[in-house]
Amino acid sequence: MMVLSGSMYSATLGGKTHLTVLLPSDSQDYGDGQPKALKGPYRTLYLLHGMGGDDSDWITHTSLSHLAKRCGICVVLPSCLSSFYEGKWGEYVGRELVEVTRRAFPLSSKQEDTWIMGASMGGWGALHLAASYPGTFGRCIALSTAAMGRPLPFPRCPLYLGCGSEDALLAENKELACLLGSELHVSKGGHDWTYWNSALNSLLQPAS
Repeated sequence: MMVLSGSMYSATLGGKTHLTVLLPSDSQDYGDGQPKALKGPYRTLYLLHGMGGDDSDWITHTSLSHLAKRCGICVVLPSCLSSFYEGKWGEYVGRELVEVTRRAFPLSSKQEDTWIMGASMGGWGALHLAASYPGTFGRCIALSTAAMGRPLPFPRCPLYLGCGSEDALLAENKELACLLGSELHVSKGGHDWTYWNSALNSLLQPAS
């Protein structure tokens, strides 16, 4: 697994922005001691941080690197300030970043191979971008969604909504799930990295 971290110029943003990309290596050991050859195009997860965070958060606070390696997927982590992935920041992630990373790396262009996920502010961002770019993302995962009074987006792709049982936003997430007509998966935890790491471990599984 290669970890590529640096800046890119974004025409949408009109300047440089930071990002991190986890890219599978040429072979992968799934734990059975028998390395298997990997070939692109790779399944891709666009993973969004929360308010006050950046592209390093998921790598620093969770077992993302291990999970991405085990699954043989590419993970793209943008850094979007506290933008809620709206306006030009939404266009940057939902359109430009997808186009740029698909040109730069051997990523699948299939909708079913392209997921978007986030927690807290990033959970709302994942819903918003999945709804705004319905032909791009094949699955949307929103954890502990913090909408902060924003209009509810309605993604057409399959949804996974999750929230910790001790999260202060649990009631809000229950209402959101009801409005979206989707199940809310509630498990032990709060609005924190312990819960998000646990959810990540259950959600990222090697392809069968």
